[in-house]
Amino acid sequence: MAAIALATSLTMTSAPKIKIQNIEPQNWYTGMRDATLQILLTGPGLRDADITTSYPGARIDSLVRLDSPNYLLVYLNLKGAKAGEMTLCFKQGKQTKKVKYLLKDRDMAGDKR
Repeated sequence: MAAIALATSLTMTSAPKIKIQNIEPQNWYTGMRDATLQILLTGPGLRDADITTSYPGARIDSLVRLDSPNYLLVYLNLKGAKAGEMTLCFKQGKQTKKVKYLLKDRDMAGDKR
């Protein structure tokens, strides 16, 4: 009985936590002519995470799970999104993590048409 409790305890404590080591680009701009954004995320085992956001005007179009378990591509559509802090919600098994992603106002009018 004690061995089962110990094994359960070890399994629960060794569950990997979601760790985002890098996000590229680190922020982006609203009001771009092309409203699509590709974000590259790196972190141990991140390929298997699911990602959602409920930020107004932003939606996740697709996730690309690369061969390496430590990389994940997220394609977003920001048409209609305003500047602010978008929250990306990561879920992997029972683990969850929220990460803020900054969307800035684009202050150059050259591409707006």
